[in-house]
Amino acid sequence: VDAPHHAVRSSASLPLWTFQFPTMLMNVLRAVGAAGAVGGAVALAATTTECAAGASPPIYLGRWFDGWAKGRTSFHKKDVHPTLLKYSDKILPADAVLVPLCGKTVDLGWLAAQPGTDVVIGTEAVEQAMVQLQEDPGNVLGFQKIPKGDAVRPPRFTGWAGGVMKTGSTSVGRVVVLEGDHLVLDSVDLPAFKSSAEMPQVSAVWDRASLVAMRPQDRQRYVEVYDRVVAPNGKILLVALSYDQTAATGPPWAVPEADVHALFSSPTWTVEKLDKNPTEVGKFKNVEVHEEVYLITKQGSK
Repeated sequence: VDAPHHAVRSSASLPLWTFQFPTMLMNVLRAVGAAGAVGGAVALAATTTECAAGASPPIYLGRWFDGWAKGRTSFHKKDVHPTLLKYSDKILPADAVLVPLCGKTVDLGWLAAQPGTDVVIGTEAVEQAMVQLQEDPGNVLGFQKIPKGDAVRPPRFTGWAGGVMKTGSTSVGRVVVLEGDHLVLDSVDLPAFKSSAEMPQVSAVWDRASLVAMRPQDRQRYVEVYDRVVAPNGKILLVALSYDQTAATGPPWAVPEADVHALFSSPTWTVEKLDKNPTEVGKFKNVEVHEEVYLITKQGSK
């Protein structure tokens, strides 16, 4: 039985990576040998216990497993997304940032390096994406699979973790990626961070290619995840796509402005449109596509 959202977690029920992080990241720093070697390759032996195989992934995730296996990852960007660079001040500083369906994005490391960020939490269903992130020498240092949590409440995700050097500092920003089905994510699954005295909730979300990857019939469950894991006054920086849905079909799916407002129509949320720009989607030939940027804020006070 899941713990209620307001319950305080005892140390006995915290995921193991909560405690393993300081030692692990100090080992990373010693391996790097210099605080400024953010871009250098770090080869660490995998000393952690391999996670036991979990249940089969939901059927709707099958196309993503197939896509990663066949190298169909044109959605991956080699550089930090320009929209994040332009509008990061809308969601940062934030002690905990969620990046759903993160793949191997370099945005993870960039966010973790920002002042005030204690941990960046990604979710990703495909292990191959985590392996490729592990092999990338210029993103997250010492990235590796870590044991599942405790026997009291086995988590529904496999944990991967690493770190980055903070910009202009010798301190470390943490990166945790939870491998599993994002649609079941709850606050009990999140790692602890500096301000998480109670059940952790994130104060910021960077959603660049996540909502548009969800089938229309899964979008309501997707928003319910945000209801559970985003803290009051937390902010979501959302990038959606709009295009003629009679001329092309997703994924990436069109999520026009009316649909964004409908999904976040609860009084819990406010939606502000920040930008709209033409963009290109490789699989859509001769289709006009626009990238639309929203700031979505959860109301209430802690």
